[in-house]
Amino acid sequence: MKKYVIITVSIIIVILVFISGGIEFPKYAPRMPILLFAFCIEYYIWYSFKKATGKWGRFIYRFFWIPDLLLLSFFIAARIIPFEHWNGPLRNYYLGLILVIYLPRLFPLPFLLIKDLIRISGKTFHFSLPRVEKGFFNTGINVSLLVFIMLMYGVLFGVYRFKVYDQQVKIEQLPPSFEGLRIVQISDMHLGSWISIAPLKNVATDINNLYPDIVFFTGDLVNFTADEAYRFKDILKSIKAPLGVYAILGNHDYGEYIHWPDSNARKRDVDSLCLFYNKIGWRLLRNESVVIHKGTDSLLLIGVENWSVKKIYGHKGDVKKAFDSHKSMPLEILLSHDPTHWQYEISKDYPDITLTLSGHTHGMQMGIETKYFRFSPAQWIYKYWGGLYEKPNSGGKLQYLYVNRGLGHIGYPGRIGMNPEITLLTLTALQNTETKKTGAVK
Repeated sequence: MKKYVIITVSIIIVILVFISGGIEFPKYAPRMPILLFAFCIEYYIWYSFKKATGKWGRFIYRFFWIPDLLLLSFFIAARIIPFEHWNGPLRNYYLGLILVIYLPRLFPLPFLLIKDLIRISGKTFHFSLPRVEKGFFNTGINVSLLVFIMLMYGVLFGVYRFKVYDQQVKIEQLPPSFEGLRIVQISDMHLGSWISIAPLKNVATDINNLYPDIVFFTGDLVNFTADEAYRFKDILKSIKAPLGVYAILGNHDYGEYIHWPDSNARKRDVDSLCLFYNKIGWRLLRNESVVIHKGTDSLLLIGVENWSVKKIYGHKGDVKKAFDSHKSMPLEILLSHDPTHWQYEISKDYPDITLTLSGHTHGMQMGIETKYFRFSPAQWIYKYWGGLYEKPNSGGKLQYLYVNRGLGHIGYPGRIGMNPEITLLTLTALQNTETKKTGAVK
């Protein structure tokens, strides 16, 4: 009887989480069915620990459903106190720490499946391998513990370990005045996740010490609401460059990830964020372009609203509108938050755009990058997920995409092997004697 009570209660918890999560985070509602699949995995793992005799198995079994209860309490609290009124870091770290506890529990799955396969096979073919079964069970627990330690390491030590990625971009027919142009790109600050202002002070100092000619921010200043940004106003205002600081909006900047009482409330929040850019002296480009002059030459800077091939992230960018009445120039730079924009539209329909700067992927905030090997879970979702890529246009001229790995974090409140990034791009002329590469490469 007790067994069925536990099963019933756990199913009710999952259903409540499913419903409340869809209400509180309407943007993520289509993904909520994943919770049902996750619950099936959870139940299988929980039941495996239920039958375990070791002290770790009994311990995990007793406290297995705590993350689900914490998640339910989060959604209930958000119904009582509207999510937009929560303290910014609390929004991210409450969910993030649940994730840190939740994810490691799923990693024993393959080892438990093998253990049960051996057990079932033994019953069928009349053999017994208890030590092998126990070995797989213990390996599953050890892997789970290792994943937990890695996730905690990313939270405690990796999240603010900023790195300057120094990248030279060789451009054909580069106007002479822009030879050696130093561009600093930052992206995906997600200021609602920052516990204090101190780390961002270090970022501002690092940027200014790079002596950039121009600074670009490629979207996702906040997580959910504009108020997350205002305590960082003076720090962001201190970032300077002779040719200016320019920015665009990312998918999180439109206030679409939480429940609002009405559409006007969300619009007021977006307006507040746009006003914030004016207060810090950054020029926000919303489907518009501006001519940047240096010496005797000019470049066309184009900034678009968020454009993604994935409907959940929006399709607001309009490059044609952004061009306005400007004529084509030898050097055109596009700021577009999502790299799928370059993949599916820019590289095909706008061959004159020389360099596109994007962010959005965060490099999934975890991965491995060495001189000879690069891996991130982000590459399972995005073809272009971090660093510099190039592709010849229809006329043979190289077009470039640089994907910034992000400065902040959201969801998981940490980083593992994927440092928060400050990008320094230096433009230099591509000599005629240099061999042109084909395809998309780092």
